[in-house]
Amino acid sequence: MKIKNYDVKGKVSIIVPSENTFRDNSSSVINFIKEINNLESFLIVDMGNISHIDSNCINTLLGCKRYLRNRNIDFAICNLQKGPQIVLEITRAYEVLDVCDTHWLKSYEIEAQKIA
Repeated sequence: MKIKNYDVKGKVSIIVPSENTFRDNSSSVINFIKEINNLESFLIVDMGNISHIDSNCINTLLGCKRYLRNRNIDFAICNLQKGPQIVLEITRAYEVLDVCDTHWLKSYEIEAQKIA
């Protein structure tokens, strides 16, 4: 799986879902993203709290990417644990979803929001 670095112009927003977000109500993620009024150029989903993903999670992430792409906003996921990384590799979803490394984010304006 390739980790990408980005040269971002504009604000970077990060959402941090909890472990149960995708399992219990994955549509809440897309609804949450739709309600963020100040998205400018880039949204990252920090997957550090997620130890397991399934097809619902992958479909939600793909839906987020599609929704944001239609609004000219870049989308990526970061901080993948080993389990989700393996699932993305097996399903080949990593070929569609951008996975980024977060060390470069420190130099950008970041707005973090948590999803319960």
